[in-house]
Amino acid sequence: MTPRILIVGDILVDEWLIADRGDDAPEPRVPRYRVREQFSRPGGAANVARQLSHHDCFVYLLGFLDDEAVRITTEHCGQLKGWSNTMPCGLGRCPRKHRLWDGSQIACRWDDEQENYGLSVGDLRYARADLLERARSMLPHTDALVISDYHKGTLDANEIEILIGEADNAGVPMLVDPCKKSPYIYRGCTVMKCNAAYAAEWHLSPKTSCIVTHGDVAPTGLIGDQLIKLRTTPTQPVRCVVGAGDCFMAHLALAWGRGQRDVSAVAYADRAARAYCQLGFGDPVLPHEADGRKVLTIDEASRAVKLRHTGKRIIAACGCFDVLHPGHLRTLQWARNQGDVLIVLVNDDAGVRALKGPERPLLKVADRAAMLAGVATVDYVVPFEGISPISVIEAIKPTVLVKGPEWLNREEAAPEAGIVRVIAAPDYSFSRHSSDIQEAVNVNRFPAQRTALPSTA
Repeated sequence: MTPRILIVGDILVDEWLIADRGDDAPEPRVPRYRVREQFSRPGGAANVARQLSHHDCFVYLLGFLDDEAVRITTEHCGQLKGWSNTMPCGLGRCPRKHRLWDGSQIACRWDDEQENYGLSVGDLRYARADLLERARSMLPHTDALVISDYHKGTLDANEIEILIGEADNAGVPMLVDPCKKSPYIYRGCTVMKCNAAYAAEWHLSPKTSCIVTHGDVAPTGLIGDQLIKLRTTPTQPVRCVVGAGDCFMAHLALAWGRGQRDVSAVAYADRAARAYCQLGFGDPVLPHEADGRKVLTIDEASRAVKLRHTGKRIIAACGCFDVLHPGHLRTLQWARNQGDVLIVLVNDDAGVRALKGPERPLLKVADRAAMLAGVATVDYVVPFEGISPISVIEAIKPTVLVKGPEWLNREEAAPEAGIVRVIAAPDYSFSRHSSDIQEAVNVNRFPAQRTALPSTA
């Protein structure tokens, strides 16, 4: 069943200015920057929703939005099903967080906000009542509820207590990303997520269900009676950590909505957040990045090329790869050296039988793809149906297609030459083919049929 996630909380607007450092201004000790790009992104609860935009799930967002925030949220979350505007028309203003990025880090930040979104007491009371009524109507159709509390005025302690009670009555797990205030207003929630600084300040009970994030170190804490013990993954290059907590909460809720209500959900959320930190500026994590997968469908590969590798030299290599051997590895290393990204296209089992005969493949396509995914030089593996990769090539649009040495000096005759540039890899046949390995196995199993094997010298 498709998970249904309800997100309630403070909706913000993140304003980014991308700038180059120039000479210092005439004023003493004042750095000068030349802004070359400026853009807006959904922040807070809206960023939690945005992080699920590429996943197969229903996302409902409840919060206060002004007209500009409606436009920004619609632009980036418009494909989400169910996000709602509960800001009284023409009143109030979403908080803005402005950040100046100098190419490697945030050089400056300034906030533009009014208390309680600038709403009067009466308008705020009306808006909160409307929000609660909408949340009540959605809870029976929700698999997980996220409270994204930035202490900007959308929710106060009373609304949070009511939401926790309503979620409990509906049997809906409630996951909270709290602000820096007393954790006791969230009593009764399923689990909280906080950073190490908050956890140290709050002196939480050892029995509190809380996930504590530690930056480069794996999360710790407790879910119910399960102690969170995860292995810290190798550090990847970090571009920007702004919004990483939103990404963590989004994927924790998604896992919860799928029925993963244990430490595996924390591992999934942590993996997604680490992938997020390599992207920057709130870009949503793709499903395969959250899963840690390299084996993709054709649609996933097309989307990954479009969103992650624009302007890069994409290399595709195709084949059966039935029993991976040193010749394959050398060919893949050579192919990877021809560009920036290597995508390996693998024939399915029916395609291998059509090409190699009824006794092949020796390994199922899932096993062949998994072995290729374990090769460091391979970025993605895409299984395809049949004997021709043309449909995949048309979808991912690689720069170059690498074929075997049998096509050397006649690349233009390749069936794919009409839609992509084809180059032939060097001949690494001295490393034995899959058929040689199969023959060796058969000879060892049936000594009466023993024959001389090709030399590998």
